[in-house]
Amino acid sequence: MKQPLSAIAIALLASVFLAACGEDSSENQPTPDGVADALEPGDTQVASDAPEMVEDLVPDDAGDTVEVVEPDYQPVVFAIISDLHINGSFQASIPQNVVKLLADVGNLNPNPEFIAVTGDLADTLYEPVEIGAGSRMDAIKQVLGTATRPVEAVLGNHDYYQLDDPQFVLVDDRTSRDQLFREQLSLEPYYYTTHGGMKFIYINTMQGDLWNISMGLNGSAGKEQLEWLDALLSDGVPAVLFMHHPPSTVLEADEFTLDSVIQKHSDNVLAVFAGHLHLWVRSVDGSVPVYLTKAAYDGTGIHHVKVDPKAGTVQILNESDIDYGEPLEPSCDPTLEAPLTAPEALDGTYLELMISDAVAEPAGFGTYLEEAVKMIPFVLKMGQLDPSGLAISGHLAMGAWVGSAVPAKPKYVDALANGPCLQVGFLLDTPCFETSPVSLTFDLAKSLGIGLPTGHQIRVTLRDLSFYGALSDAPSITGGLMHARVDLNPGVEDLERLLVEQYCDGKIAACPPGSAENLPTCPDEPGLELFDELPSKCDVKIGSIGIRMVLGMMKTVPDYIATMDAHYTTYKASESTSVQAGSIDPGLFQCVAP
Repeated sequence: MKQPLSAIAIALLASVFLAACGEDSSENQPTPDGVADALEPGDTQVASDAPEMVEDLVPDDAGDTVEVVEPDYQPVVFAIISDLHINGSFQASIPQNVVKLLADVGNLNPNPEFIAVTGDLADTLYEPVEIGAGSRMDAIKQVLGTATRPVEAVLGNHDYYQLDDPQFVLVDDRTSRDQLFREQLSLEPYYYTTHGGMKFIYINTMQGDLWNISMGLNGSAGKEQLEWLDALLSDGVPAVLFMHHPPSTVLEADEFTLDSVIQKHSDNVLAVFAGHLHLWVRSVDGSVPVYLTKAAYDGTGIHHVKVDPKAGTVQILNESDIDYGEPLEPSCDPTLEAPLTAPEALDGTYLELMISDAVAEPAGFGTYLEEAVKMIPFVLKMGQLDPSGLAISGHLAMGAWVGSAVPAKPKYVDALANGPCLQVGFLLDTPCFETSPVSLTFDLAKSLGIGLPTGHQIRVTLRDLSFYGALSDAPSITGGLMHARVDLNPGVEDLERLLVEQYCDGKIAACPPGSAENLPTCPDEPGLELFDELPSKCDVKIGSIGIRMVLGMMKTVPDYIATMDAHYTTYKASESTSVQAGSIDPGLFQCVAP
């Protein structure tokens, strides 16, 4: 996706929580021509190196010998790039960045057997799609044609966009876009190839019934493709899956989902590779490793991979060059930090926290949480030094950023009506500290400026919220780290209640309460149990994002509780009743006695 992740997260979070036939059947199991080296329609670049069968003689229970035939699997080395976002002619900057990246792939050692591209070949293809010299489609052909290894690709959400201004708009007819790539790149919507006796399966996450409910932010595989995948994996042959959307963001209208198929065949699915979020991510889906590849449009982002089907191992050969954003740990060492000479001088100081980076688990929806926390200002008010010298009293508040930042000064922090304000203690190992853990519940909608119907909110609870770092005489905090468990359960309840209320108020045009379509009637005081009775077509959009889409992504978080670690820096703020950068609203700490 072309926008930086913050733009994606804002689009998502600022709208709501602002993430079968057998092998030989050709009718429902496409086995495509693939993306050929020359990239001419009709060319073929599909490997079909089925392994030799090794025969062994072993005794059975009766002492006779029986023939055992085992496949001769071989290790395979390959490369993955993602999110090319070709947006101009071949000579434009982004196509040339990807050309450079493909040259880098060709120089990898050991050399990849093939290159997998996990979606978003194009940024947008305006209708009617031009295919001649100088067109974006021509640029895609030329770019991929520079690869020195065979290319195997699958489409992403941007490959189905027809407009991008003022916002991205999906095509009306998905099948016409599928046919376009079939004709121009000999690329089927979904297919598989074989290397080293393994199956390399390319899943199109824009084929399901829910493909267009969120502008492509989430994916949808569809029943037909999932049945094909289920059958394809049923023989137990080791497989690697490629797709654009991470599995946790691929939604379906029922319980037959991509994730359920992956879990069913977790013994032979060795790994899943995806893109979409433009970040390096390493996580697990059950027991299956999931890797996201950084976007390629800036000329960087390669996964260099070796898979050994006999050992069942997946090795990232360039792992030392990749920052997956592993969980963060406090690192303050009192013997190495500058001493805090006057802790009593900190009394009354306001320190505005600015999140620089965050890591949330599980990946997928957790990535949106990482971006959300950067948009929420926390402010610490330092208090008096305890007579023991081992602690400092303090308070924590949360507000909303307004106005603009200026060089070296953050935005003004405005107080929220009934905004959170809590007492915290700074436990000292001078100058290092950690705060006493607290639980803080806040309205995410207010903090992010999300407009909701009157009386509604989106609550989030940060449990065991703690801050770590080193206090300095500046005054400031260096090496700042925040840790919390993010409890989404209150927000799930709020979103379900909002949808039920909108339904019973007759505000969902497709779902009139108690209609002839067997939709439920509403009692005088409808409860949350009514949510489960509403069909998936009954949905409410806040901005451009459907509530059900967000709830579906939140369901990928076990028990709706994620973990969050984040680095932060601080700015010494002052009070101001007017909006000024580097200042805070005096009403922010209403919980502190005058």
